[in-house]
Amino acid sequence: MKLKAIFVVLICVLLLDCTSDPAIEVKTNNPLTGLPNKGPIQLDSPVIGQRSSYVFFTATNKNETVSFSYQGDTLVIGITGFEANQWVIKEFLTEGSVSKKNKSNSGPGSWKGYADSVFVSEMKIDVDSIYLSRPKTRAYNSYAFAGRNWAFQTWQVADTEPLNITCSPAFRYGSTVRMEYAKNYQQLGKTFDLLNIHNDYRDMATDGFGFMYAYDMPHSFVRISWVSYWELNKANGWDLIIR
Repeated sequence: MKLKAIFVVLICVLLLDCTSDPAIEVKTNNPLTGLPNKGPIQLDSPVIGQRSSYVFFTATNKNETVSFSYQGDTLVIGITGFEANQWVIKEFLTEGSVSKKNKSNSGPGSWKGYADSVFVSEMKIDVDSIYLSRPKTRAYNSYAFAGRNWAFQTWQVADTEPLNITCSPAFRYGSTVRMEYAKNYQQLGKTFDLLNIHNDYRDMATDGFGFMYAYDMPHSFVRISWVSYWELNKANGWDLIIR
């Protein structure tokens, strides 16, 4: 009888193992679950359900030659609500991100300490500016908009501003806010006709980061990057993925 019982248990285990489907998606803490997929974020016509994807990069500047490497983390920024005349923006890493997969081991991953985090911002857009701010009721952190509340001008930068052809971060010390632009800029197989480039390096005055945001109204933020006061030859950031 004991041998028969053991045999039955083994058969059950084998059946369960054979019928398990590795392709079945495991439900995760995805704040966009249940919302309609309205495509990538459009700053000129935002709606709930829009979401844009970004790949994490490290850029190094060696003798004025800048090289990019992509690290295997994918960020999703999505519009999940509209409250008090502001859009609710949530940021999270995809399940396939390196930092998610290696969050509990010694493998690579720049965001392992935040791998399961969902960060929240509030966005308001008027005729002059795009405002991104920290919620009053929540501790503020962000994969893409850390450091401060932000305001980005909505009108196109004039040709009188510096032209940044490669849309490259500024690998130098700064302590001010300044604007640049990029024309016919190519990124991950997509050409962008004209991008505003907002550089805010004020935090470097207190040993912080210098931030760069390249954006246009149809495509939202195309490149987001930051340079450390302590490591001016390297930048990290996010590049928009156009599918």
